[in-house]
Amino acid sequence: MDSVTTSNQFRRDQLEAAVFRAVDKLNELLPEDQQIAKDHAAILIDEGTNLDSLSVINLLVFIEDEISGAFEIELSLTGEDDTVQLPGEALRTLGNLVDAIDEIVSASD
Repeated sequence: MDSVTTSNQFRRDQLEAAVFRAVDKLNELLPEDQQIAKDHAAILIDEGTNLDSLSVINLLVFIEDEISGAFEIELSLTGEDDTVQLPGEALRTLGNLVDAIDEIVSASD
């Protein structure tokens, strides 16, 4: 594996850990039957989710905080400004969200 691939994988691992920490924070606020798994297949916005729109917004804010701390990058995933536009599919599953954020963070390098 070359150094760029290793660096990209390290960043991806760090990013996923930050997103999962945000999931932990969200789950602390939710009843047990509404909590989401730290799993790429966890549905955020689609049929089969237990999350309401406020929970999704809270998750995005927690992710912004975690990314800021881990990468020293200021993101606005909640649409409060025009700096970042998440693709429509980004909020379908946790894995899609991680992929979308990874692309955003990669572009800022």
